[in-house]
Amino acid sequence: MLIKSDKQVACDQVNQLLRLSADQYDDASNRIADSALANWFAELAGARRQFSEQLEDQIRQAGELPSRPDPDKELLTNLLVGLKEAFFSDHIAHELQQRDALEAELAEALRQAQRLHQEPGMAGLLAKLAEHVTTVRAQIEEKLTK
Repeated sequence: MLIKSDKQVACDQVNQLLRLSADQYDDASNRIADSALANWFAELAGARRQFSEQLEDQIRQAGELPSRPDPDKELLTNLLVGLKEAFFSDHIAHELQQRDALEAELAEALRQAQRLHQEPGMAGLLAKLAEHVTTVRAQIEEKLTK
């Protein structure tokens, strides 16, 4: 059994949430009828994948291997999200609330990772990602109040 340090666990958690958010934004972009919102979700999915790749590069530079997602868990999560969506009359508001909940989870994981990582490359990437998440959460909140 491989024992991971707190730093490794924190980065893995951020990376897993990045991948999950990318997948969920991608799925949502295909479910939403509002083309502007669908395009925004697709852009966010792409941005999350880029951040994930950059984070994996930083993890490798530190001499570690990034964790790989569990495909069964991802499939189940995506199915549950899709089923929930089918039962909500205000589909867009619910979709935005679901995305915001995941953004909040990502923001918390980032705070933990930032607390543990002081290396310039990793700290800079985590700060950039935290700023991105803050911006996205503000945009979601703006869309929810319209």
